[in-house]
Amino acid sequence: MSQPARAGYSVRNFILKVVNTSKSVDRAKAESTAMQSDSRIYTLPRWRLTRWLADCGPNVPEDIRVALVGNAYGTLPVFVGGIVNTVLAAAAITARSPTPLFIVWLAIEITICLTRLAVLIIANREALARRSTPTDVNLLLSVAWSASAGR
Repeated sequence: MSQPARAGYSVRNFILKVVNTSKSVDRAKAESTAMQSDSRIYTLPRWRLTRWLADCGPNVPEDIRVALVGNAYGTLPVFVGGIVNTVLAAAAITARSPTPLFIVWLAIEITICLTRLAVLIIANREALARRSTPTDVNLLLSVAWSASAGR
């Protein structure tokens, strides 16, 4: 008689485990949905020059334009990788040949990268709060960074 009781107990434990696992999966799905709904909306460019730079044609829907502007901000790991790459390259060249021109170039790289980092942090915070973002400044700094890095 003890075996049927054990079998019942094992089945009960199995059912409880399945129910608890199901609750964990539902909780994970809810958390995942919450993270996905944590979307950032970046402001479209307002200045004439930056509107021209970011223009993607007349037939592009507004939601696609907003998504493209959001992609201009990129992600923090990629951004930090770019900063490390360009600043280290400029620093290595300046260390090898410390002429005034290379020293100024290194200073410009550091200034642009630190400014871009500050703008990225501010823009992410403002986008999460659904407020206006410094998209125009970000686009101009991106162009300046590309020009200074020779890209």
